[in-house]
Amino acid sequence: MVPVFIVFLAYDVFLLIFMRRFSTSSFVLTDDYFHFINNAKEVKWTYDEIAKLDPKSIKNTGGWLNVVPKDGKNVKITIVLDEIAKFVKDFKTRLDNKGMNDKYNDEKLFKFYKTAAYADDSWRRSYYFIPRFALLILLQVIVSLVVTITMENEIMVNPIFVTTFVVLIT
Repeated sequence: MVPVFIVFLAYDVFLLIFMRRFSTSSFVLTDDYFHFINNAKEVKWTYDEIAKLDPKSIKNTGGWLNVVPKDGKNVKITIVLDEIAKFVKDFKTRLDNKGMNDKYNDEKLFKFYKTAAYADDSWRRSYYFIPRFALLILLQVIVSLVVTITMENEIMVNPIFVTTFVVLIT
């Protein structure tokens, strides 16, 4: 049987290798151009070089925004990028200001924007709750050990429940 820590180590290596490109991705919108950078490529287009925005989304789950140029390979911007909703809103505003609102389907872009805003909010909540959840698990382990040692293996649910409840409400 494979020890559990080896399974988690393999999973962490997998995440490091295959998800690194998301952590190094960034985008910049200026008045003149769209600039996207990740570890695989760097793209800098003027707004006139963009043929269309093609958003694909699964409601409240995920999706991507294909930025399709008039010539060349498109750029796929996924929901996992930080502040993606702000980016989409800013991108749409810049295109509208230049009179290029024919480059996107307003309904599809709005659906993508809602999913992106939901994803951004979910990440913010995760950053808030994950450390508390880890602390909760640690406290449960400590309380369980203390109860097990002091009560000679009697099962006591109430102290664990009370500790869990106190940690969750703080």
